[in-house]
Amino acid sequence: MDQEEDIPVLTEAVRRKAGQELSRDQIDALCDSLAAEAWVLLDGLIADSLRDMEEQLRVSINDRLGDELPKLIEKTLHEKLGEPPAD
Repeated sequence: MDQEEDIPVLTEAVRRKAGQELSRDQIDALCDSLAAEAWVLLDGLIADSLRDMEEQLRVSINDRLGDELPKLIEKTLHEKLGEPPAD
C-alpha cells in the first residue's frame, strides 16, 4: 500500500470530524487559519531559540574575557613599561 494512502489529507480529516460537508471556502479558511497559527508558533520558537543562543554566547564571551583580559592587560603593561612579566 502506498504511504500517502495511509495518511489522511487535512480536508478529509476535517470532513470526517465535522460530520458535515464543508465548502471549499470553509476548508480554505480553515487551512489559512492553521497556517497562520503555525507561523506564529514557529516565529515564537525561533525567537526563544535565538534568546537562548544569545545568552549562551554572552556567558561564553564573559567567561573568556574574565580569563584572558587580565592576562592581556598585564602582558601589555609589562611590555610597554619595559618590565619583565611576573611569573
